[in-house]
Amino acid sequence: MSSTQVPQPKSIILSVDQGQWQREDRTKQSTAARNSRARAVISCASLLTFGLRNRCMHIAYVNVFVSDLVRAVDFYVTVLGLDIQYQSPEHGYASLTSRGLRVGLAVPGPDQQDLVGRHTGIGFAVADLASEHGRLAGLAVNFPMPPTEQPWGGFMALFTDPDGNVFYLDQISDDRS
Repeated sequence: MSSTQVPQPKSIILSVDQGQWQREDRTKQSTAARNSRARAVISCASLLTFGLRNRCMHIAYVNVFVSDLVRAVDFYVTVLGLDIQYQSPEHGYASLTSRGLRVGLAVPGPDQQDLVGRHTGIGFAVADLASEHGRLAGLAVNFPMPPTEQPWGGFMALFTDPDGNVFYLDQISDDRS
């Protein structure tokens, strides 16, 4: 695959055999065998329709490593607006949610301190980047890159949490998707 090709979502062949949904590897069967029974080609997201949630891997959460859990929870809840699902300061972990995505805040072990203060690759989406930038900057959030038009057409900024973890802040709208 060349560096410019984007992999397509994996499709799974499901067939009904004696009333049971069966997953089949379509690359290992002949065309005649694949066409011998009724089939549905569906994406992993569609498996929920068939009650086959356990048949498809999905991203359940992402972790961000922080040095001070209490300070981090305060920032992510108060400043960024995430909802707290669970926290255990004695175990150095908290779970927050944002529209169905879970973000874990984790205090790393003594030999893992280099995990704190990195570029996370995680992006937050807003409808009005200029307005949200103003709000967050007013709350003393650091922006290593202010809102900037990107050569590829996007409009984004970079901000950091109190530990220096870097996040994207993207404007998502009908004309910028």
